[in-house]
Amino acid sequence: MPIEEAGDRAAMIADWGVPVTYTPAGGALLALTAIADAGFLEPAERLGTGVAARGLAITMQSADLPAGAGYGDTVVLESISYRVTEIHPDGTGISHVFLEHL
Repeated sequence: MPIEEAGDRAAMIADWGVPVTYTPAGGALLALTAIADAGFLEPAERLGTGVAARGLAITMQSADLPAGAGYGDTVVLESISYRVTEIHPDGTGISHVFLEHL
């Protein structure tokens, strides 16, 4: 069930989120709050390896993403730098940002 109101989404992220910095390629650093999720499973067929791998993602308000956000942007979470590999907006005002360790 989607969270319908922007205020509800903001409260959810504020309650369960952690501070992160998001730096778009060629852009300025932004201090944001996002929910860290270390449990997503990368499908084996997409990796082309025949095995699945776990990865890190953050969940955040889509409105917090900078214009032009995408592959190659940098996210720092708990003093560790990551590269954005994909961004999946879910159509409800929330985006899932998939990361790989730098």
